[in-house]
Amino acid sequence: MRAGIRCKFVAVVLLTTFALMVTGVCAFAASKPVPEGIKKDLKAVLAKLEKECPEGHVFIEKMKKAGASYFQELTAPTAKAQSYTDAEIQRMMVGVYHFDMSYAMVFGKNKESLKAGEAIDVLLTKLGYNDPKIVAQYKKAMKGIDGPNVKQVLKDLDKAIDAALPKMINTQEGLDVPVDAAYGWIIEALYLVTETVAQKNYDPKFLVLLNEQKKSIKMVIDTLNVFKNNKELAAIVERNERLPLLQDISKRLKDPKKMGKEDVEAIRTMVAKARAEIVK
Repeated sequence: MRAGIRCKFVAVVLLTTFALMVTGVCAFAASKPVPEGIKKDLKAVLAKLEKECPEGHVFIEKMKKAGASYFQELTAPTAKAQSYTDAEIQRMMVGVYHFDMSYAMVFGKNKESLKAGEAIDVLLTKLGYNDPKIVAQYKKAMKGIDGPNVKQVLKDLDKAIDAALPKMINTQEGLDVPVDAAYGWIIEALYLVTETVAQKNYDPKFLVLLNEQKKSIKMVIDTLNVFKNNKELAAIVERNERLPLLQDISKRLKDPKKMGKEDVEAIRTMVAKARAEIVK
């Protein structure tokens, strides 16, 4: 959506998929409703995120300023979007492609960014999220990515999402969509960062930037913890499978002055393994 990679962008991933899944045309519209307490807690997590995470470009732009370069080989192949048939992989790849789209945008790789956006549209269509207003605005944003009015197009997309917010988080089967997307997003972000840190020979400047991912990780952890007292929903969002990995990574993201090659390589190995289970 927006070029800056920031905590709020993760929220947009969540909010976009929530909005798409509960508009009344979603495949899960008739499924078992989510308990009001869960919806309330999840909305509170997102509201806190919106309040505490600043607007603007933060992460990738900082990496670019620090001397990072764009490496297309680190991104997920967009041509494979059509070949994904497993629904869970499709949901996670929505988040992966969201990250890759913004990564390309920051480095002025508009063609690559557009391809990532098109891959997202392919996946959302395959998953059955065909809300006409949001999908139309999303396609418009992708088509106008090189145009002079791109900022306004993106603002209009945000408005379309905001209009759908009152109807979000309604079905149990739909809950795994935004959570899977957010998980895919953070794994892709950590993959790109750790690979860049290694390429830059563990430069202290990049260790600082790696450590900044801790806030985004916490956001995903907080989202998963909303379901900790509901075994059924915890299973749907795979809380118990994903939480240990994210907590382990978060613990290893300590004071950059105390981090070294061993710490980065430990995180890098965990992230690469997790990503290999998504990007196939």
